[in-house]
Amino acid sequence: MKAPKTNKRVEFLDTIMKAMTSERVLEINTSNEDQIKRAIYPELRDELGKYYKTKFSKLKSKTIRKWVKERLIWETKKNHTLPNMHFMGANHRPDMAINDDISVAIEIKRGNNGASIREGIGQSMVYSNQYDFVMYLFIDTNKDKCIKRSLGGPPEQQFIKMLWDRHNIKFVVI
Repeated sequence: MKAPKTNKRVEFLDTIMKAMTSERVLEINTSNEDQIKRAIYPELRDELGKYYKTKFSKLKSKTIRKWVKERLIWETKKNHTLPNMHFMGANHRPDMAINDDISVAIEIKRGNNGASIREGIGQSMVYSNQYDFVMYLFIDTNKDKCIKRSLGGPPEQQFIKMLWDRHNIKFVVI
């Protein structure tokens, strides 16, 4: 059973996506995925800090920073802090995760073709079996942004809605 989408949870997820699509991230959208993750992490850390500060205004900033650090986990090459999940004979883990009253997997892909999109969708589907929600950010590297421009089409809109409604996957293309 999928986690319910309460207003509080959707607000929390919107905060995450706001950080993932910040101006700083948009500026580096042609970089490799590791650079993008390194740019997203501080944006996400800071945005979550602001979110918690508004929800728990009596807590000290130092306590909130500690809270965020404990809840926001990401995969690094030197220190893998995200546990693997075994599925179909392979180990998988999202790029980042947030573990609060809900668990959120974050998947980041970049590319200019359908294979890149499908890879991220497949990974997001796998993560949706272990996490309450999945935030999937795809960065369109086409010069003409044809992937991003296609999102208004009825099949694309229907598919994006299905990912959210059935699998709690928030799919955004920038």
